[in-house]
Amino acid sequence: MRFEWRGYIRRKESGRRDPEKWRRVQQVGKRPRINGRNVFTIEYDCDNRQDTVRNSLDEEVLTVQYNDAGQITSFIPLTPREQPHIDAMKIMHDSLGRPSQIAWGALTIVFEYDRLNRIILISAMTGGASYLER
Repeated sequence: MRFEWRGYIRRKESGRRDPEKWRRVQQVGKRPRINGRNVFTIEYDCDNRQDTVRNSLDEEVLTVQYNDAGQITSFIPLTPREQPHIDAMKIMHDSLGRPSQIAWGALTIVFEYDRLNRIILISAMTGGASYLER
């Protein structure tokens, strides 16, 4: 069995008159290959700040979005219609970059921190039930 990672770069298309814009990278990707066949592809889009994961048939399976600081803000599953739907996940950060809230379908988890960046409170709410841990 042979395993390899193949990387690639897609450059932004523009006129050849402006060499700085012509050399600008738009997407960076990685493909693991086993015995010469693509298993999946991970592609990062620099303009939209998101990763797109594609399966071996080149169908989009998952999108991961990032904020300006490079922190993950959401996971968006892109499943075919015949498969069960998986809810998207959203992650909010506070002004110090710590996760403050995670929302996944009907579930919401809220985090509170002390001055030393330690978690002091976790509360989870789903539908009509709630859970609090101090």
